[in-house]
Amino acid sequence: MNKKILIYSQDVGGANYIAPSINYIVNRYPSLVVIHPLSEQTFKKHKIAFYPLSHFFDRIPPREAEIESFSLQNKISHLYCTTSSPYRDLTNSNFINISRKLNIPTFGIMDHWKGYDRFINDHGEIDYFPDYIGCIDRVCRDKLIRLCKNPERVFVVGHPHLEKCFRRKKDERKKRMKWLIYS
Repeated sequence: MNKKILIYSQDVGGANYIAPSINYIVNRYPSLVVIHPLSEQTFKKHKIAFYPLSHFFDRIPPREAEIESFSLQNKISHLYCTTSSPYRDLTNSNFINISRKLNIPTFGIMDHWKGYDRFINDHGEIDYFPDYIGCIDRVCRDKLIRLCKNPERVFVVGHPHLEKCFRRKKDERKKRMKWLIYS
């Protein structure tokens, strides 16, 4: 049947957030990595193989019917994605919404502490909230729980990109300290 996980990234921040986990998923599960033009440079920098969104769609954002057809044709079993503002480009939001309609489980990430309106459609409904969502910390978790009304859907997973930056700075401080000690 060849079902696969769709990994989708739209914004640069989200791309940096999910990049450390992508090779783990791709090396263990049948996957399809599709990237919005905004994230392409980030994926190239991390040397992650992907298909540009334009490989599958003639226009960006693609129409909902096109996303549905794409999901069915590519036998998508799960969606792992970033979450992006619906105001400029509905692609990310529509992938989540269409997946829900097709009973495809979704896991999204919230890579910062603002923009909680990204989950709400024009009618005030929470159509763009994934089935499960990983977030940075308890502050973000509490806000997301208030929005979705279900704590079992929200997980604190940290922020891999910020943690990597912090470790790098900590390592640099250690090196400087060693240099000062040995000089």
